Parts: sequence; C-alpha cells; structure tokens
Amino acid sequence: MGLREVERYSRQFADALHQEDYLVSHNYLAEIEADRHKPSLFKLYTLSVVYTVDLFTLLELYGMGSENILRADLGLELPATGAGTQGVPESQDLVKLPETSLASTGLDQTRLLSGAASVWGGTPWALLRTVASGAALYGIVGMKDLTMDPLIPPGSIIQIDSARRRVETAGWRNEFERPIYFLRAQQEYACGWCEVERSNLSLIPHPLSPARIRQFRYPGEVEIVGRVTGVTMSLLRTPQGLVDFQRE
Repeated sequence: MGLREVERYSRQFADALHQEDYLVSHNYLAEIEADRHKPSLFKLYTLSVVYTVDLFTLLELYGMGSENILRADLGLELPATGAGTQGVPESQDLVKLPETSLASTGLDQTRLLSGAASVWGGTPWALLRTVASGAALYGIVGMKDLTMDPLIPPGSIIQIDSARRRVETAGWRNEFERPIYFLRAQQEYACGWCEVERSNLSLIPHPLSPARIRQFRYPGEVEIVGRVTGVTMSLLRTPQGLVDFQRE
C-alpha cells in the first residue's frame, strides 16, 4: 500500500469521525517511517485501522505495550475514596489500607486497578462495558488467590459494577449465574460468592478451590465494592500457584 493510498484511506476515516487529528498525510507517514516523528494516538489508531493491525501492536513499537501499561497500573494507588471518586464506596468504620500495601503486593494479591479499562484494549473490554452500569471498576485476582479457581483463575482481570452492592440470596440456577462480589477488607481485597446472615458476611470459595470459607463482621470489617460483571482470563494454566498456596 503506497503512502498516498494510506492518506486517502485515512482521509475517509477522519471525515467519518469529523476529526482532522485522525488524518495521516503521505508526508507525515514518510516522516514516521524515517523515525523523525512519533505519531499521536489518533494517528496510530488510524494506521491500525488502515493496516488492520492491533493498536497495541503499534503502541509496543514506542514502548507502550499492554504489559508495560499493566505494570505501571499496578504501581498506582487509587485516590482517597469519597463522593465522586470512581464510584468506590467508603465506610467510616473500615480500616484503610496502608499507602504502600497495594504497590508492594504487585500481582500476588487481589486488588483494584486504577485504569484497567485500557490494559487489554480492543474488543474484550468494549463488549464487557455494555454489561455493567456506568459505575464500572476493574480489579485483578492475585496470583495466590485461589478463592474462585477454577471458575475465575488467579491472574484474571475482572470488571466490577460498583452500583450493585446488595448481596443477592437466591434466583440463580447454577454456579455461573450465582453473583460474585468484590470485597474490600481491612488489609486486603477479595473476590467470591457471599452470604450475609445478621451481622456476618461469609466469603464462599468455589467447591474445587483449596480455599476455606472466611467470615467477616459486616459492615465493620468488610465492604462490598460491587458485583463482578465480566472477566478476562488466560486459558494457559500452571500448577505453580496451587503448589505455593498449599505450601502456605
């Protein structure tokens, strides 16, 4: 495909979106190929469409691959919760997490992500966003968290609807329909099935998981962040996480 042909296709794309930033002229593309320009995100997106290449493949050429974004995201703290802050609930009785705890735990422990909607990019999250309400958050299941394994294996990135915080007690026909909730406890986050009885909340693991049922004083010791509405997981499994869990 010649440079002017790319420009012609990009002109159609820019006109359809009514945004000149998406236009890639043949001269500008020549400058990119000569490594004299680093294209903007708009132009990279246009090139991904014209060349039918995944956007993250092009971003990786400039050191901005999905793995780097996820690694950076794991080092970020969510801002202090409160009104208007991404829909994250706050309780006066809940002990706040230490400032360094999330960054230091990395991938081992379950936690919220500050910007995971962009981690995977493309189709998966675009589809999942149609399932949840506008109060969507994202989290990652820690590599040592086997609570919902094998239904939700360690390392999965999950979508959370923070507007759906009431524990449902009936209405599902199988384990796939049973609501899964994302919780924030005193020193950790957790993900699993829940049962509430009087002033206690039980975190129920999957029957095939080696994890045990955990109980919290509710709402004093635990807070429901929201209901899990989507999951992106790897189908490549390793027994290493299970071995580490059993050793502990």
